[in-house]
This record gives sequence, C-alpha cells and structure tokens, in this order.
Amino acid sequence: LEAYWIDQHLPEALVQRSLFGISLAEWSVWAASIGGPLLLFWLTISLAAFVARRSLSERRRTRLDAWVSGLRWLTVLVLTLLVHLALLPVLPFTLQSRVVYSRCVLVVAVILLTMLVWRMTELLVRRSRIRAQRTGGNAGTQSLLLLGEGVFKVLLILVSIALLLVLFGVNPTTALAGVGLGGVA
Repeated sequence: LEAYWIDQHLPEALVQRSLFGISLAEWSVWAASIGGPLLLFWLTISLAAFVARRSLSERRRTRLDAWVSGLRWLTVLVLTLLVHLALLPVLPFTLQSRVVYSRCVLVVAVILLTMLVWRMTELLVRRSRIRAQRTGGNAGTQSLLLLGEGVFKVLLILVSIALLLVLFGVNPTTALAGVGLGGVA
C-alpha cells in the first residue's frame, strides 16, 4: 500500500505519535482544513467590511454594520464548512469514516445555513419595515411584511427538516405528505 501524502510530507514526530488512534499529523491537517478557511474567510469579510465602511455615508455605515454584525460569523462558518467538505477527499480517512463524517458536517452546515437565512430574513424584513414607515406605509403593509416573514420562516424550517431527514437516511416523502394533508385540513 502507498503511504498517505501526510506521512511523506509532515515531520516524522507527528506521524509516529497518535491520539485516539489517529496520528498527530492527520489531526494537524484536519485542524488546518478547518482553521485555515475559518481565518481566511473571517479576514476577507472583515477587510471587505472595513473598505466598504470607509467609502459609505454615516447612514449607510450603520446599515452595513448591522448586516456585518448579524451575518459575519454565520457566513464564515458556513463557508468554512463547505471548504472543509471540499477538502475531505484529500484528508487521509477511510471511505466509511469519510461518509459518516461528511454527513455529520452536512448536518451542521444545514443548521448553520438555516440560521443564516433566518437572520438574513429578519434583517431584510426589518429594513423593509423601516423603509415602509419612511414612505408612509400603512398598517396593512406592516401586517403583510410580518405575514410574509412568518410564512417564509415556516417554509425554511420545513425544508431544513426535510434536508436533515434525508441526511439521517429517512425518506421525507411521508413527512411531506403529512404536512400537505395538514395544510389542507
């Protein structure tokens, strides 16, 4: 059998020592496949926000700050997990452990993505309500915005649950049929 690239390129001290049956070299590469993208995306978003903040007016800066503070970490975590999943074939794990591990990472990614879309919806609806108040929108506009936000969030949760069911190996068609019958009744 051919040795993994990690065994050939990393220091022998890391290759020979192990923790929980996995060499320290493999742990290092695993940690780097998460830590590297995490740091890179955080720095990229922080730098982009800094540059954008300097070129905006005060009113737009507060809006940008609200978006950045509300979405930065969720965006960084989702992007990091996606890059980590893309790097998974390069990591020296067995096929079975890769499949199980990738499903676990996908479960976390679905949850984080749901949280990100939820937060984006809240920020968009809040911005729309402020805009509607400025332009003299009536109570009907406010109610419609709240109704749309509620319906969208329910659909978001249902789609997320269906995705999680698929990741856990459950066929979601029965659950979706039940939701459809519940919606009719």
